[in-house]
Amino acid sequence: MGMRSIKTHLTVALLLCILLPTGLIGATAYWFLYNGIRENRIKDVGDIAEVRYEELRIRLHRDNERGKALLDRLISSCGYSNGSINDCVRATLEQFAAINHTAGLTFHSGVESDLILGSAIPFDKLNKPFLPGQIAAISTVNGASLLSLIAADSKSGFSLITTYHGQELQDIFVGSKVLGQSGETFLADNQGFFITKPRYPSQQGVIKPISAIPMQHCLRRENDEVLGFDYRDTSIIHGFRFVPEIGGGCVMAHIDQAEAFAPLTRLVMSLSVVAFLFACSAWLIATLIGRSMSKPIIALADMARALSRGDFTQRVSSTGYREIAELSQLFNNMAEQLDNTLSRLKASEHELAQTVAERTSELHERHEKYRSVIRTTGEGFWQVGKDGRLLEVNPAYARLSGYSEAELVGMRITDLEALESPEQTVEHVRKIMLYGTDTFETQHRRKDGSVWDVEVNASFIGEDEGFFVGFFKDITERNRAKQELRIAATAFETLEGITITDADEIIIRVNRAFTQITGYTPEEVIGKKTSILKSGHHDQDFYRAMHCALQSDGQWEGEIWDRHKDGHIYPKWLAITAVKDDLGRITHYVGNFTDITERKASEEKIKSLAFYDTLTELANRRLLTERLEYAIGIQSRTEIYGALLFLDLDNFKVLNDTQGHKV
Repeated sequence: MGMRSIKTHLTVALLLCILLPTGLIGATAYWFLYNGIRENRIKDVGDIAEVRYEELRIRLHRDNERGKALLDRLISSCGYSNGSINDCVRATLEQFAAINHTAGLTFHSGVESDLILGSAIPFDKLNKPFLPGQIAAISTVNGASLLSLIAADSKSGFSLITTYHGQELQDIFVGSKVLGQSGETFLADNQGFFITKPRYPSQQGVIKPISAIPMQHCLRRENDEVLGFDYRDTSIIHGFRFVPEIGGGCVMAHIDQAEAFAPLTRLVMSLSVVAFLFACSAWLIATLIGRSMSKPIIALADMARALSRGDFTQRVSSTGYREIAELSQLFNNMAEQLDNTLSRLKASEHELAQTVAERTSELHERHEKYRSVIRTTGEGFWQVGKDGRLLEVNPAYARLSGYSEAELVGMRITDLEALESPEQTVEHVRKIMLYGTDTFETQHRRKDGSVWDVEVNASFIGEDEGFFVGFFKDITERNRAKQELRIAATAFETLEGITITDADEIIIRVNRAFTQITGYTPEEVIGKKTSILKSGHHDQDFYRAMHCALQSDGQWEGEIWDRHKDGHIYPKWLAITAVKDDLGRITHYVGNFTDITERKASEEKIKSLAFYDTLTELANRRLLTERLEYAIGIQSRTEIYGALLFLDLDNFKVLNDTQGHKV
């Protein structure tokens, strides 16, 4: 790939230095200007929608107040009429309808039938609660939208419905200079149908509701100005306001985006022309400056090529640029110094060769030291070729494996590997070559066929054709110790509760049986003294004797009563053993215990069976004999004598058979 000249680089760099800041500033200004015009146009449409909504709200409140005033006049003139109320109000209603151009009027007196004039809405169809803020209702009769306002007087019971054609509101929804040639405003009901006439013909809003997204937002009581499509699927700016006064409707203001943003299009075209002219001017300036700056640099390049050919006579003349002039002087000085430098290099070449020989000798001595360490270390050592054959072993591995060094050299790894299959060994070797090193445990087979556990630290050396080195440690005893620890851990989780404390009787470990018997989890007791289990059943002499036995004999065993987590007291059989260090000092206590609640209950049951009759639950002859022997023993010691009274019950069998054992 060809390299570009410095003149090209300078031209491009200068062009970027001119265009980038200017373009950034211009783009930022354009962005603010563009967005300012855009946001103002969108806001203008929203303002038109707001104005139309205010005009509609004022019209509705004015018509509503006019209806209320008419109802008050009817109440005052006909509320207490002796004749027909409908006849009394008819003339007034007809006069009101003619003056105000209503579509119809419905008068409800609550006494006579409703009086309906024109295309009015029956009272029962509008006699329903209005929504908050609603003062009128929209209905459709024969395809025409009607606007009905209700005035009611609770005291007289009179109500008046004033109905106007929806088109009577058309004078509100007229064009605007802000909306331009394509803009329009209209009113839609709470279903999305036109109340006032739209500017453009459309089936939407007449046969089916308007489906435009802004209309859907407006019907959900939202007010906003957005960009989108109208009922014609034309891109426009929407301004919409929700109309709660008619029970839900929308005031919509539209203008085509093409017309609204026409000034922005003209602005973009103008700025594009200005930017193009500015870029051309910047390119011309950058080219001239780049050519002026690159000329002395090209001269320096010519001199460098001459120096590379060994021509030290060429010189560069000074230029008007200070930095380049200094560089030219440096090139001239360098040419003068190259001859001297070459001479010194030849002298140094001999010294370097001598230094290399000395360093080679040092490396050889260091290598011999490493070999001596490997051959005297207690760990086994391998050097293995990429084909898996042993190239070198040390005496330690020969001693561990039972082979001689001569026998081991040339053997394959698979001849000594006892745990992995040949395929697994090959895969393991590839893994070490990929990652460079690995430490793992396996088993090797000795010459006599026995197997020994070994820890391997293997590495792949990529020098020459590549080879592996490995160090081997006999871990048979270590694995045996691990096995004994696993057995001890298994024995720890027996059915008997086990507690291990330090010399201060602070609990440091318990097993699962401890939790099952005491109710305490390990988290609740570890770090606390064993006194947490005391029930208060034993006095201090009891515990003092226990501690004396532990100190003197190293163990204690007996029955003890402890308190369960839930509060009940239970008996258990406890055996405590003191653990001592090499100096005979107690370091830990190990307690084994079992819950003997069931055994105690069994003993009580056996005692009951021995001294009481199972059928009548009365004391038997054996208990009598024991009590007599006990009383006689007391009398012999105290010389206080007593008497024995023997009563015989006649007909006991008959009484027992007729009255039962309880009697």
